[in-house]
Amino acid sequence: MPRTKNITPKYELKVNCGDKNLHTGTYCSLKEIASHLNFPYTTITDIFQGRRVSLNSYANCKYFPKIEITNLS
Repeated sequence: MPRTKNITPKYELKVNCGDKNLHTGTYCSLKEIASHLNFPYTTITDIFQGRRVSLNSYANCKYFPKIEITNLS
């Protein structure tokens, strides 16, 4: 029996660049966020857990976006 798709929003995504809000939305899964941003799922889980090691070398760039993923519950 296949798994049913989760339809309850559980995560909030905010993407900011400087003071400008580029995107805000709610998502049902981290996989859905990864698909929307076109990032690998493992990178999204790292961002959610606070382990942005893969993106740290770019974090000090002037126009690097700040990505925040929080639980809604």
